[in-house]
Amino acid sequence: MFTPAAKNIAKPRLFAVAKPLCFVRRISSSTSKGGGGTKKLLIGTTVFLAGAGGALAYGCYNTEFRNRVEEMMPWTKCCFERTEHLFCKFKSKCPKRAPVVNVDKKDLDASFVAKKNKELEAALIAAIEIAESKVRTAKDSKLKTITGIREHAALLKKAVDDRENGDWSGVSKALDKAETFAKSDRKDEVEARNSLDALKEIAFNGKNCSYTSGNKLIVLAMETAKKLNQQIDELNLLAEAARTRSRLLTQYKALVDESRKRFAKQLHELSQHIDMQDNKTVANEAKAAIDHARAEVDSLYRQLIEQQLEAEQKIAEAVEAQRLTSSKLAEQELKSEQDRIRRSDADHNAERALNFADKKTVADEAKAAIDHARAEVDSLYRQLIEQQLEAEQKIAEAVEAQRLTSSKLAEQELKSEQDRTRRSDADHNAEVSFINLRIAASRAEWENELKERLARAAAAHEEHMQQVLLMQKQISDAEMAAKA
Repeated sequence: MFTPAAKNIAKPRLFAVAKPLCFVRRISSSTSKGGGGTKKLLIGTTVFLAGAGGALAYGCYNTEFRNRVEEMMPWTKCCFERTEHLFCKFKSKCPKRAPVVNVDKKDLDASFVAKKNKELEAALIAAIEIAESKVRTAKDSKLKTITGIREHAALLKKAVDDRENGDWSGVSKALDKAETFAKSDRKDEVEARNSLDALKEIAFNGKNCSYTSGNKLIVLAMETAKKLNQQIDELNLLAEAARTRSRLLTQYKALVDESRKRFAKQLHELSQHIDMQDNKTVANEAKAAIDHARAEVDSLYRQLIEQQLEAEQKIAEAVEAQRLTSSKLAEQELKSEQDRIRRSDADHNAERALNFADKKTVADEAKAAIDHARAEVDSLYRQLIEQQLEAEQKIAEAVEAQRLTSSKLAEQELKSEQDRTRRSDADHNAEVSFINLRIAASRAEWENELKERLARAAAAHEEHMQQVLLMQKQISDAEMAAKA
């Protein structure tokens, strides 16, 4: 509720705010009856409310803006308090996000890390066994499907060749058998793919975990998943090739009938008197027909051989391309995984590397490391000397520049003071003392700056000496480790 004083303050303000609205209302009532004035009134009201709401929200966010507005318009204080109360209620209803805890590998216990690695290895071994079993079942189903498709194609060809005596019931049974094998094959393939995905997920989670990322079994599991996946893809290509041959043989009957009609037409073109139905031919006509048939058979046989060779070559090229692509992908992933493990192994201490290496190799590596460390120490020492000389040179140049500047200032001030003393001898003692004070102050400032520069140079020199001593200690430790 507003107090009387606040009401007296708020009334003129509210009337001042409401005047534009009343003006808009009068304009809207005096305009046409089509509703254009109402639209303008709604737009003006919306703009006003949006501006007021934005000002209240910004005032709750910016305290300085709020204080200025309250000083200019004290009646807005209750509006700000009400808006701030609504914001506090909204924030209290919002769920708070749990803090993210970063777990460092060094902070974990060695027994805990070993336990996690054992759990990961057990899970990977179990997943590999399940995946191998599922893939083996899928391979058997694929081979059964391929065999069924080939049997159906062979029976279909035989039935077409036998014409009226063909065993078409056997062809139907073979087709049903092949379709049954295909359904079982698809089901087993889905299960095998799911088991491989589960294996990859376990390996991926172990790779992303901070305390199991260096486990060597992860690489083996990922490589196994790639190989099993590649085997399923190769069998799919073989099954697709068998289905392609079967589709070609389903058109075998139509092709045979068409070839027979073409052959009869060709014989009729050779001799108009040849009648294949009545078997009335003379010796020359029969001989010509036989020669033509042989030539036609040879041509068809050559075409068949060429088509078979071309189809087999395409299948072999597709299988080889799939194999090369899969092997390249597997090699790339294996190489990246080995590089990652190599980088993680490089972070371990020198003692663990010495325990797994050969003595001679360790001695050579230690010697090379010592030589490299000595070279680094020599380089650091040379850099230290160069930096020290450069710092001393800069300090000397700065001191000389400061001295010249101070001497010039002193000469100028002394000269000016002498000129002043010539004009007024009465103030001579005061001016001389002022000059001496200025000279003493500039000299004290210069001495302080020089001390600071010398202190910084000494600190840098001390830091470099600590680095050199630390490097020498590491070299001595490495020599002791190599001797041990």
